[in-house]
Amino acid sequence: EKELFSFLGIDKYEWLSVGKNIPAAASGLRLRSRDLLKMGMLLMNNGHWKNAAVLSQDWVTQSLNPSVKRPSSKDSSAGYAYQMWTCVESVNNRNIAIQEAKGNGGQRIFICKSLGLLVVITAGNYNNWDIKNDSKAVLLKYIIPAIQSNSLHRSSHQVESSNNTDSTFTDHFSNNPDSPFNDGSFSNNSSD
Repeated sequence: EKELFSFLGIDKYEWLSVGKNIPAAASGLRLRSRDLLKMGMLLMNNGHWKNAAVLSQDWVTQSLNPSVKRPSSKDSSAGYAYQMWTCVESVNNRNIAIQEAKGNGGQRIFICKSLGLLVVITAGNYNNWDIKNDSKAVLLKYIIPAIQSNSLHRSSHQVESSNNTDSTFTDHFSNNPDSPFNDGSFSNNSSD
């Protein structure tokens, strides 16, 4: 709470404990979608939130790269590090590195840095592991192809990009008047 949530403005959550004031590290954390988004944005911004380095960039880099290989029949490149699952998926003949925080029921934070993409999905399919079109299927079948298609469409029409290489992922939220998150909680004025 003091070391992370307070920096991100997360004040509504539930975290099951394994003892007095000892949160269960592997499970039982319940956050609102907007707070899951804040966690993902912190990782997308290499540990920076607003003007502060909340996490070290080295820690973020290590957490988004596999420290343990966890190959499966579906994915030989799968791995795990610091509560994040990693994989490489082929979408429209392009390999996309994906990092994800997984929660029971279909809760997911997906990070695809190569696409500048952060996706939060919440669901209520608790203890149901046999769902064919789960959160990851939505990401792979619909969201990433739409992003790829939009990128191809924009580049084929030579639309000038408004992306500034010095800006951070949160600039979209703080500079977009139509964003439902344009309440100042996502501003990042860091020059890093």
